[in-house]
Amino acid sequence: MTIRELRERAGMSRREFAEYFHISYRTVQDWELGCNKCKDYIIRAFYYQLLYQKKIIEAGSQESEKEM
Repeated sequence: MTIRELRERAGMSRREFAEYFHISYRTVQDWELGCNKCKDYIIRAFYYQLLYQKKIIEAGSQESEKEM
């Protein structure tokens, strides 16, 4: 899963995603455009935080975890 896929599943704009995780808009943009690579463990941490806060509704959470 990429940052963009995660953000879109949460229904957030880049700005909302950046503000939610207290990171800069430019960082999110760079990750999505491939200028910088986001580490997999960071993506997983964001995923679990969004899941915990019920920002992502999972139909089959086991399938989603396999994607990670």
